[in-house]
Parts: sequence; structure tokens; C-alpha cells
Amino acid sequence: RERERGEKRFLPPVPTNFTKIRSDSTRAVVNPPPAAVARGDTLSASKLVHVLVQVPGSSQVYRGRKRKGMDICLDLVPLQDDVDDQKIMGLIENLRHDDERASALATLVASYTEKLAEVAAAATQKGGKGKGKAPAPKLSAHQRHVRTLMRLSVQCPFESIRDAVTPLVQRLKACDAFTIPQSTTAAFPSVYLAPSDIPSMTECAAEAEAEFIEAFRADGRVSHMTQVMACHPEYLARFREVHNWMLWDEGPLPLPERQLIAVMACGRHNCRYLAEIHTKHFLDLGGDRKWLKGAAHLPPKLRKLIKINAVLAHQPWRLTVDDIAELVKSGVDSWSLTELVQALSILIHFHALQSFVLGCGITIESDLNDTKGAPAADDCSDAGGDSGSAEADASGCKSVFVEVRDKLRAEDTVDADDDDEAANLQEFADAETEEALSQQEQQAITPTLGQWFPLYECSLLSAGAACIPGHEDFDIKSKEYTIFRTQDFSWADQCYSTLSRYCPEIAELVDAEFSSITQLTYETIGDEVGINTFKFRWAIWNYTLRTQGVVNDEYMYRNVNKWLPREVKSLVKTNVCYPQLSTKVQWVKVDNIKDSERVHINLLSMCARKQAVFLYAMNAVSQFVTSRE
Repeated sequence: RERERGEKRFLPPVPTNFTKIRSDSTRAVVNPPPAAVARGDTLSASKLVHVLVQVPGSSQVYRGRKRKGMDICLDLVPLQDDVDDQKIMGLIENLRHDDERASALATLVASYTEKLAEVAAAATQKGGKGKGKAPAPKLSAHQRHVRTLMRLSVQCPFESIRDAVTPLVQRLKACDAFTIPQSTTAAFPSVYLAPSDIPSMTECAAEAEAEFIEAFRADGRVSHMTQVMACHPEYLARFREVHNWMLWDEGPLPLPERQLIAVMACGRHNCRYLAEIHTKHFLDLGGDRKWLKGAAHLPPKLRKLIKINAVLAHQPWRLTVDDIAELVKSGVDSWSLTELVQALSILIHFHALQSFVLGCGITIESDLNDTKGAPAADDCSDAGGDSGSAEADASGCKSVFVEVRDKLRAEDTVDADDDDEAANLQEFADAETEEALSQQEQQAITPTLGQWFPLYECSLLSAGAACIPGHEDFDIKSKEYTIFRTQDFSWADQCYSTLSRYCPEIAELVDAEFSSITQLTYETIGDEVGINTFKFRWAIWNYTLRTQGVVNDEYMYRNVNKWLPREVKSLVKTNVCYPQLSTKVQWVKVDNIKDSERVHINLLSMCARKQAVFLYAMNAVSQFVTSRE
């Protein structure tokens, strides 16, 4: 096929001979030469089916994926684990697909039922004599997926799966041969939100249920992040389109590399939740486990991203044309501009996403890794932060939103308007009243992810003297950098155009995401209805841009302090600048509003941060391209 711009990787069709691997399996065995198909793919994950591949005349078995209706095998890796483990993994994978779900579910339940019968038979004949003694059943493969079954029993949008898996989990709990992780069976999605305020699989609006189903079809899970974000299903739909396209759909970067870039981004704010998810995706896609051992084990091309990863995460205003030139200069390990723009988009997306995940206290799902450090159900008894909480009473800040509400209700309230540019720039400086923690303080307080994955630790280390170790407040008087003006380079014009030149689908989807969150309103504050909250929401957006050194020349910055109480500014700044230091105390101090409204605040600041960093990144790319012409 003709290659499109951006060097998309196309996979050649491979002659196949499909047969069942076993009579009770939903996966096929295909017989192509592995060298002809062991490549990265650019196909949508929702269109891929788990397969095993056996080479003719060889006992070697490969694990991979196949696109529905096409004889193309993707991401083939040698099968190191036992076949039973891969079989269960494939069955769980195929629960995502409507046409595979019933068969996969029946086979999965039957497989565990068979093992339970073997355990019972062995127990019955224990102590027996002679050849009639039953051998001890091999349970290691089935044991490894018990956590996943427990998740499916409570966090699956399909009632048929919950109804089939729940009694199976109860039988496994009653069987001494299986080890059940009791402390993580009912972890709440967030330690900040009250469980009753989070949409669940059984009790949620129709819009949220539809998003849960789409999430499960795409990822095989409804993550805690998705559940919390489903407080606003209209935005969730736009977010998921961006998220899935960046990681799973067409683009120049292979799928495993995209996942690893996401993992590298997670190292900057020590977000274990996202790191766990995308490390799992990286390995499931056949990623080289050695790459997770540290920066020295990364391919040179990916290693080049360490510095720009740090700059974009903490001080994007320090990004220069030279940083772009260093990555795309000619050489074996150089980046094409299309590849680089996609990589930058993934980094920016995940830096901002950590602001939301950490700022909402989202917990790790029970089947990810060993959940060490993840809050369990009995550790989350104080989850939630409604206006009547004991924490809010103790804080003495019961009137945080009363004044804001009254101002918004006042018909004669008019935002300040001043044509004096110098005065507005001074207000831009004065809008920042929250003092930043020093980089040493940030590192002293922040727990390192190196205890879980060495790559995270290495991504936090300096990549040369110019690497940025942490956040530092933007200084409008600095002689090293200047204020970024949207009148010179705005999202709607230059930024969108530059991004769409290399990744048109991402540009379109991100633009829709920004439009969705800026227009999202329910005209409520707490229990009060019929309130136009635009000025408050717009103040959050522009204050977030302020923390990143971006001036919206059409906004009067004295309105930031007018509309945003100090508690709100503290919450926004922490989540945007160093979300790893987010606390529940900050969450509950923003009182007299609902948890879903606090989530709305975090979504606004997350997207504003994303837009600000996109401005810096695409401006640098645009300047680099211009310098070459």
C-alpha cells in the first residue's frame, strides 16, 4: 500500500490456516512465519482479537492480536508463560467484543469450574493409596487472574458478566486452594469523593452507562478514573476519544512505544495509578521488559525524550527551538516531525491527566500489579468531602462559596474592564498569590516511584545540567524567558493549525475536548440552581494559564482574585503545578459545593494546563519549521 505522510506502518496480509487451539477456546491458531508479522501496529484496539500463533514444524507459540475480518497478526511475542495463563488472558480480553463475549464468558467460567472440581477431587482422595490418588491440580495460571475476576464482578457494565462471575468469585473465596486478596476487594474509586457521589455500574445515568460500555469495549475495564470522570459524561465522551486515539489508533508511533512514553510522563508527577495501567499495556503489547529497568536500557531514540519530558511537565516556558532541533536532527535515532508531534501530544496529555487523577484522589484498581500502596476499602471510610463533613467544620471555611454564589446571583455585577495593557500585566502578576514550594521541598515531600519501577526513578534524574527537576513559578521579570501572549500564538489559530499539519485527528479531537469543557455548565453551585457560573469557570481557566506563564490578552486578570477564593486557587495551583502533593484537606476546604463540582474544577484546570503546554510545544515546532525554510 502507498505510505501516507507520517510514515504510517502498514502490515502485509499473511496467508493463514485457522483452526481451534482447543475445542473450548475462543482463540484461533494461525500458521504464518513470525518474522513476517512481528511488527508494531496502528490499528484500533477495539478491532483486535487475542490470538495464539504457532510456527509450522515448531513447538514455539507466539502471543499476539488479529484484526477482525483480516488475516493480519500484530505484536507477536514468544510465549514464555504456560498456555493456560495465555488462554485465560485471551478469554478475558475477548469479553470486550460483543460477538465473542458470550462464548468467552462461558469458557472462562467453565475453566475455573473445572479447576475447582479438580481441587475437590484431590481433596477427596487425599491420603488415598495406590494409583487412584489424584495429582495436585496446577492452579498458578488461574490464581494470577483472580484479582481480575474480582474486578469484573463489581466493575463491569455488562450484567451478564457480573451475574456469571460473582458466584464464581464466591466459590473461589470458599476454596482454600485459591488465595483471595481480601483487603482490595472493594476499594473505592476515590479517597476524596463520597462513594455515593460516584456513578457505579448498577446506578448511573444513561449517558454514563453508555460511556462505561464503550470504555469496557475499548479497554476491557471501566477504570476508577473513568468512573470519577463520569460525573460529567458529556465531557467524558470527548476525553475518551482523545485518549484512545493518541494511544490506540492510527499514527506513526508503534503502540508499545506510545505506552512507554505515557509511562515516562507519569514519572514526572509520580502518578502510580496511570503508571501501573500503561506499564501493563506496554507489556501486553509485547514491549521489551528491559526498557523498564532504567534510562540506560531505553532505546537511544526514546532516551532523547527525557529532557523535553521534564521541561513540558514543570516549566514549559523554557522549551526552545533548539530542543526541537536536537530531536529531529539527522541521524539513526532522529525523530521525524510527525513522530515527534505525536510523542509531544502524549506527554502533554499525560502530564495534564495526572493533575486530574492525583487531584481527585483516584485509587488503583485491585487487579493492577499487587496494589501495594493502593487505598483499600477499609482505608477509605472517610472518603468523600461534602459540605457537612467534619473536616470542613474543622477548617473554619464554611463560607468559601457563599460569597461567590452571591456575587454570581447579583444582576449588577460587572467584570472589571481596563484597556490599560500595563495595568493588566500587573494584575496578571498579582493574580498569583499562592507561593510555590521550592524544588527541594517538592522532592522531599514527594514519594518516589523508583520503588516500583526503576524507569520512573531514572526519568526523575537529571538528563544533563539543563534538565528540570521540578516546578518553579513563572517569573514575569525573568530575562531568561518572556510571557507567552495568546494574541501572537493562540490555540484557535496558529496552535491548532500546527498540530493539525502533523496530527490532524488529534488536533480535531483535542479542540472538541476544549470546547466541551469550557461550555460545560449546569448553572448550579451546591444546592443553588439557576446561577450563571461562566465568570467563575473562566477565572479558573485563565488562572491556570497564568500559572503556566500564558497571557490571554482578552481577559482582565483582576477578575481572578475577584471570583476565585484562596482555597480554590490553592487547589488549582497544587493540581496543576505539583499534583503529587494534592491532599484531601485542600479538597474539603473548597466547601459548600458538591463533589461533582469539585471534579468539574479539576477538569477545567486539567484542560487549561493542557492547552497552555500545547501552545508552547506547537510554537516551538512552528518556529523550527520556519527556521528551516
